[in-house]
Amino acid sequence: MHIEDLEFLCCVDCNSRLVALDHNPSLPIVEGVLECQGCQRQFPVIGSVAIIFHKEVLLDFLSEREVCHIRSTKRERCLDGAGGGSCNKLQVKVAENWSYQWNEVPGWDSTEYGNSDAFAGKRAFWNFIPLNQSDLQNANALVACGGLGREAYHLLEAGCRRVIVNEIGDEIFRIPQMVPDSANRLILIRSDVLHLPVRSACLDAAVCDHALQHVLDHRTAYKELSRIVRPGGRVAICVYSWENNWIMTGCIEPTKLILHPLPLKLQRYIAWPMTVCVFAVIHAFYRPLSAVAPGVASHLPLFTHMMFWAECRFKFLWMAIFDLIHAPVSHHFRQVEVQTLADQHNLVIESLINTNGTLWSMIARKPSPTN
Repeated sequence: MHIEDLEFLCCVDCNSRLVALDHNPSLPIVEGVLECQGCQRQFPVIGSVAIIFHKEVLLDFLSEREVCHIRSTKRERCLDGAGGGSCNKLQVKVAENWSYQWNEVPGWDSTEYGNSDAFAGKRAFWNFIPLNQSDLQNANALVACGGLGREAYHLLEAGCRRVIVNEIGDEIFRIPQMVPDSANRLILIRSDVLHLPVRSACLDAAVCDHALQHVLDHRTAYKELSRIVRPGGRVAICVYSWENNWIMTGCIEPTKLILHPLPLKLQRYIAWPMTVCVFAVIHAFYRPLSAVAPGVASHLPLFTHMMFWAECRFKFLWMAIFDLIHAPVSHHFRQVEVQTLADQHNLVIESLINTNGTLWSMIARKPSPTN
């Protein structure tokens, strides 16, 4: 993040502009303090990540390590009035679970971003988020719930000038290592997608891929995404579909009542035999049948999704199934629900696709005044 990038940000409490204190404007902001020009609240920058939460929930999300770092670097004012315990416990659990997944569970590394055939690669991303890449040249975009930077990598490769990454969990600190060649074009914000510290109508695109279904209040999150894009800008989402997802809605979701009281590490190992079964079915049945009788195979349940998973390594598949079973919040969207998200904010739906039969990918444009 650089000084000029602060033009996109605002105070999460009063919406005023932020300034960097005691910082050389010719250098990137790696460690420092951002101060609100309105309420004078201060926000820490640690490891190139600006941490911007409402003060009453700050301690719900900051780790003890982060608090100690702030104090040891004499930035105690960033903790003034900081509270905890008032945030919804389910929201905190979401942050903790994905922090565990992205920091502790091997699923992919940064080399897979450049591998077009991997789940984290180019082909899959643009299948999930079918934006016109020519519209992204020199664009400014936001990735909501950006994990380890997969979406940011592909947006930067498409030519975006700047990409803001919002992530509620501490895995965001790993993004500069995952996207090293473009780190100077990233603006990393540890914040809640329900309260984005981003100015209204300042971005060309907002992207949320495979994450909106895990947000406690997906309607408010979508409202935030639509708020920050300019007229003519686009909101792109990819979410779980209700349609064709009977295994998830009828089998996996009910079992969470039994699984979720268990420790995450144990849930991860419970996912292993499930992964073995899925992997075996794909490679012993779906894949061979698709080679000898593609017409017959295409009528198998979840065929498109299973053939997509057939391209993934076992290690990734294990992580994906663990992802499915540990998610504290996991909403499956009916088509009308997805359409309603755009309609409620007067966005024009440009495309709505039932991707792989188990997802909804929607691109919606905010109309220009001339429209």
